[in-house]
Formats: sequence, structure tokens, C-alpha cells
Amino acid sequence: MICDFAETYQIYNYRRLPCKMAAILACGLRDDSRIKMIISKTPVKPDQILLSTISDGIRTIAWMLSEDGRQGINRPISLTGVLMGDRSDTENTKTVAFDSGDDFDAAWRELNGG
Repeated sequence: MICDFAETYQIYNYRRLPCKMAAILACGLRDDSRIKMIISKTPVKPDQILLSTISDGIRTIAWMLSEDGRQGINRPISLTGVLMGDRSDTENTKTVAFDSGDDFDAAWRELNGG
């Protein structure tokens, strides 16, 4: 809060302010201020999320048009997922494709023990 108040309002000792005034000023901080990002549990700024989502879309389209995309292999890792702390793309996840509905049903029965 000290850094946000100093950056936004040039207030270096917020503890000298009346509590109500400090609360009002805290509410007036921009959405990408440090304290608001901590409160909302947002690890990155909204503009970074938007830019990474655009990048993910472009990379996915390029991948779909590539030979790897046609075969469904080597899908690019989501930058948005990495920024937001989702590590499922980077862990050992395996994508499985089926040639028919029967193949899917057989695999489903095997996974469910039947």
C-alpha cells in the first residue's frame, strides 16, 4: 500500500491519514495497482492477459495450419495459462485421439474398469 500511495498520490506516510481517508484513497487506486491485484488474486495486469490471449490465438491458428496441427501433435503452450499459474499445459499431459466412436467407447470402458 505504501508504494501504491506514493506512486499515485505522492503520500509517503499513509499512517498519518485518518482511516476513512486512507480507505477512500485505496478505493480510488487503479485496477492494476499492487494492492488491488493482491486483493483480487490476479497475478498479472489485465493488459498482459489480453495480449497473451491474442498471442495464444495467433499461435494456435498458426499451429492448426501447420503439419503438426493437422496431426494434432506439439500444440503450443498457452502463455495466458502460464501467466495465470496454470501449469497443466507444461506438465506431462497426454492428448489422445480416436478414429471412431467405438474406439472412444472402448477406451472409456477401460478407464472405468469395465
